[in-house]
Amino acid sequence: MAGLNSRSFLKHAAVYGFGTLLLQAASVVLLPLYTRYLTPADYGTLEILNRVGQVLGIVKRTGRGSREPHDGRPTGGQSVWPGGGPRV
Repeated sequence: MAGLNSRSFLKHAAVYGFGTLLLQAASVVLLPLYTRYLTPADYGTLEILNRVGQVLGIVKRTGRGSREPHDGRPTGGQSVWPGGGPRV
């Protein structure tokens, strides 16, 4: 795979940035709908589900378990898990 040049990098960064911006805008647009139809208990349930989704997304991005061979040697990158960094 060839390296990314700066123009390609900026294009990809703009696409990801626009996606994030679009998600934030959708949250603001949906807020009146949420306040009309959800009770405070429903807000709590929704927040718990959001947090669980965030944690699962972080775990998925770290690739823990899927990038290590069976002998336990890491295949690349630093682990972000406590105790998974370089030994001193």
